[in-house]
Amino acid sequence: DLEQKSLKDEEIRKRLHNTIQELKGNIRVYCRVRPVLQNDYKDCETFEFTDNEQKDIDLVGKPRKNYAGKDVVGKRYNFSFDQIFRAFDQQDDIFDEISQLVQSALDGYKVCIFAYGQTGSGKTHTMIGPEKKYSAKDSGIIPRAANFFFHAIENSPDVETAELKVSFLEVYKGSLRDL
Repeated sequence: DLEQKSLKDEEIRKRLHNTIQELKGNIRVYCRVRPVLQNDYKDCETFEFTDNEQKDIDLVGKPRKNYAGKDVVGKRYNFSFDQIFRAFDQQDDIFDEISQLVQSALDGYKVCIFAYGQTGSGKTHTMIGPEKKYSAKDSGIIPRAANFFFHAIENSPDVETAELKVSFLEVYKGSLRDL
């Protein structure tokens, strides 16, 4: 009787968890601002965070001179996201935000996490972690998600066997590469 109640409670948890995820939106757009590298300082536009909720950001172009030689303020472009991660945010901050999607995948829902940006913008760092000096603290979304899955499977008393299917793909310069 206790086992039946436990199974029923787990089904209720899954349903409620995934209802919350749907209410948050099936498509979410996050932005991660990487630290400005030493070589980028002189040629770099700046970012201004325009709210305390970390959802809006302005890209401010560099000041320049117009055709008459007068100083002109750089153009300002506003962008809105579901969440913005600043340069000082750590890998675990990002995983904390998306871990609910990983839980949905564990519950049997299809989930896709897609990293987009220009070369050198930090996609690989966010998804995998640093290429050099790797540590668990700096690991990215993929190794953390794998650990999440294995930990959940290991600690589930009713799971005798588990089948886990994941795909890691890279699209680079129009070519698809299976990672």
